[in-house]
Amino acid sequence: MPAVARVAEVRAEHLLTELLVGQGWDVRRPPAGDLLRQHEYKDHAHLLDVFRGHSKKGGGGDGLPEAVLVDRMTMQPLAVIEAKASVSDLDVAVREATTDYGAPCVAAGYSPLAIAVAGTSEDEHAVRVFKWDGKKWRVVTYDSNPIGWIPNRQDIERLRIATAPSELRPSIPPPEVLADRADEINRLLREAGVKDD
Repeated sequence: MPAVARVAEVRAEHLLTELLVGQGWDVRRPPAGDLLRQHEYKDHAHLLDVFRGHSKKGGGGDGLPEAVLVDRMTMQPLAVIEAKASVSDLDVAVREATTDYGAPCVAAGYSPLAIAVAGTSEDEHAVRVFKWDGKKWRVVTYDSNPIGWIPNRQDIERLRIATAPSELRPSIPPPEVLADRADEINRLLREAGVKDD
């Protein structure tokens, strides 16, 4: 019986980057960008206070979300994100995003989304997005099914309002994201030898 190949969680982080860029997020560190990765939040006292003592392993250590999307002007958390390498670990990523990272943010007075990403490629991955409605975490849906993408900034701002519906419609990505994707598709078609006809 062949051994199961190990997959490093860093591959899930690469996928996370692709998913964020595809929705127009700037994955650079603030103030230039919107994303804090792992230990980077510890440079911001208000976020350090939020995650202090909330390690998913217990023992009173600090929490370590995969990433935190922030408003680069206020440094307020917009979304906490946990990523796992295996799609089968989606439930673990959901629990960690909501309970270990999202709940401490809510307790501190913030209203971020909790996002779980599992998998390592665009072909094989799962995403679950949750919003706090003032009482519990609700899955964000499209046509009553959980969405499979990370919302863009405008959608996150709307979803963060506790009384806003958790139903979401896909929105058109910004023109620069569409242009980048079009360039990528054109390159792939040329490399594959696909002709216009």
